[in-house]
Amino acid sequence: MAEPLNSDVAQELNERNRHQHTQRWEELAEIVEVIFLAIVATATAWSGYQASRWDGRESALFQDAIAYRFRAESASDLGGLEVVSDSALFTSWLQAKASHDTALASEIAARFTPDFRADFDAWRKTGGLDATTDADVGFKPDLEGNPNVQQAAALRERSRVTFVLGKKADDVADRYVRNTVLLAMVLFLVAIAQRFTTRGLRIGVNGAAFLLLAFVVGNLVTLPRL
Repeated sequence: MAEPLNSDVAQELNERNRHQHTQRWEELAEIVEVIFLAIVATATAWSGYQASRWDGRESALFQDAIAYRFRAESASDLGGLEVVSDSALFTSWLQAKASHDTALASEIAARFTPDFRADFDAWRKTGGLDATTDADVGFKPDLEGNPNVQQAAALRERSRVTFVLGKKADDVADRYVRNTVLLAMVLFLVAIAQRFTTRGLRIGVNGAAFLLLAFVVGNLVTLPRL
């Protein structure tokens, strides 16, 4: 009778040890999964926050780019009108000069825009219409030197640069959103792993979740932040 009893006791102890080992493994797996979930929750919140911030920055930059473009067009229109006005006034000045109406010529010259007047005065100092050689007669004002024309060019460039920055902000926001989606996949894998009782399968799924989580965290660390 002693031998069967000893066999039953040994089997019971073996089953108990196996159960305890399985229980310890499951507890360890649950601890690892809780750590995964905590990291995912933190990373998801951070990624969503940054995506929202970069979306706001993108919107602000695009609005600034549009505003700079409108200001550039306004300055360009004003500069163009000033250039046309100066050209018409210069034609009138030439007519007054040809008629030897010095008073009218002086009054017309006083109405030139400052930058045109500077070129005009410099031309007059070289002799202007009173020059003795034809080479000195031609008046070639620097039309691109008009302040409004220059401002329009500067604003167009600023609009272009701001738009590029807006596109970069949009790209960063999209990358944060993609990382948020990948973090959701990590949650899915962890949830699936918890349903498996087979050790190898559970470890494999959690391993895939870990690799994906490491990839996402690496991306989040390298992305610019606001």
